[in-house]
Amino acid sequence: ACPSNVPAGIGTPSTTGYTYSWLPTAGLSSATTSNPTASIITPNTTTTYTLSTTTDMGCTATDSVKVVVKAIPVSKAGTDISTCSSNNPGTLGTATTVGYTYSWSPATNLSSTTISNPNVTLTNPGTITYTVTSTAQGCTSTDSVIVKVNPFPVADFDFTDVCLTQAMNLYHRT
Repeated sequence: ACPSNVPAGIGTPSTTGYTYSWLPTAGLSSATTSNPTASIITPNTTTTYTLSTTTDMGCTATDSVKVVVKAIPVSKAGTDISTCSSNNPGTLGTATTVGYTYSWSPATNLSSTTISNPNVTLTNPGTITYTVTSTAQGCTSTDSVIVKVNPFPVADFDFTDVCLTQAMNLYHRT
């Protein structure tokens, strides 16, 4: 189970006339029901629970179940980026973590959607939010980064011809 899926139900529906005893009892909602909830939230933990079932005639059977709690991967989309329209915003994300798979969305202007740190190439003004989903051992997490491309300011002016001793006036064109 992933920590986001905990608590996890274990066991089976109860049978009239049977008694139940679970060991160990730590993390269980009840040690005497047929199907308690295991609330183990420590990542990378494996706990084996053993159930002893006794009939009203005194017959006993045992069985066990292993509950494995996997770590949630850490997704890192990177810091938000604000750049001018002719600059390439650069790289998103961070270095690859062994055992992780990655999925970026949307795919617009990304060099790849399946690596930890794709390059993004945007030239038109606007804002786009990219989200990375990291998966490891069946557990997932997400993170987002905002890329804003600002338009370049216009630097355009006129001037008139002047003689050597005259002042020159510059006028911004709009």
